[in-house]
Amino acid sequence: MADLCAQESSEWPLWTRKDVERETPSRKDGISFAKETQCRRTAGMFLAEAGKNLKVPQLTIATATVFYNRFFVVQSLKHHDHMIIASSAMFLACKVEETPRNLIDVIKVTYTLQFRNNPDKLKLLSNKEVFHSRMDAVLFGERVLLHVLAFDLDIEHPYIYLVQGRKKLPVGFPETEGLKLLQCAWNIVNDSLKMSTVCLEQTPRDVGAAAFLLACKWTNLLPRLGSDSGAGFFRQIFRVSMTHIENLSRSMLELYAGAKEQGGEGTGTMQPLEKGTVEADYRVRGDALGTGGFEQDQKASIKDPLDLGHLEDGELPG
Repeated sequence: MADLCAQESSEWPLWTRKDVERETPSRKDGISFAKETQCRRTAGMFLAEAGKNLKVPQLTIATATVFYNRFFVVQSLKHHDHMIIASSAMFLACKVEETPRNLIDVIKVTYTLQFRNNPDKLKLLSNKEVFHSRMDAVLFGERVLLHVLAFDLDIEHPYIYLVQGRKKLPVGFPETEGLKLLQCAWNIVNDSLKMSTVCLEQTPRDVGAAAFLLACKWTNLLPRLGSDSGAGFFRQIFRVSMTHIENLSRSMLELYAGAKEQGGEGTGTMQPLEKGTVEADYRVRGDALGTGGFEQDQKASIKDPLDLGHLEDGELPG
């Protein structure tokens, strides 16, 4: 086990793209940036699917993904099983975001996802020793995460800025178009979490603004934000530098091209969003941008999404 380098500051610092590419502990241990990127994207998709199977809201999935990315920007992939850390991040995020899930359910879901293409490994889940070993590993991973993150678990996400941006659209802006815009921006943020280290490099406000801008362009709705192509809207509502978010939105767009070239997920991850879905999961409190927060309205009860037959919810293999 590697020495644990906990952050001394309660405020997690932003990293530059250069540092993420060249200066992480994994790079110093001889692991290439391409390999680390592959691991991050694998973990991002793994967490998204695990969260879906555990029936937790997107906020919990996003928090788990940020935990994972923060961990491996100060720790090396050489010294930690990154899938165990991802599983631990999901278990911890469920607690932090007040959507707790039973450890046994988290083990069932994450283990099955990790080894779904390995039938021999899947069979081992029914072995009590293997099951308990996995539980111990995830619990230990949670303790390591807490130490490395210095118990800095209060994560702000870009979603609040998207919801507020939609609420501040010009008078007369069609509701259906506003929902379409929010859907697109919401999924851009989700994809940026899975496919990049933007959560390490940019503030949630800037990520939200850039995603909103890119969504406006993709939906051809930017002209409706004013004769200045929305510049005034973004300065007033998001309070950001238009030049900066233009550059950031271009970087986000490049992620889709890169994912497509590698055969990964890109715009195909954008699924239809029913009216009210976003607000059903989250309610915005506080004024405007920067002071509000998400409060979950619905706490879905966990039901085992895996058909393991011999394992009932909450029951250890005998």
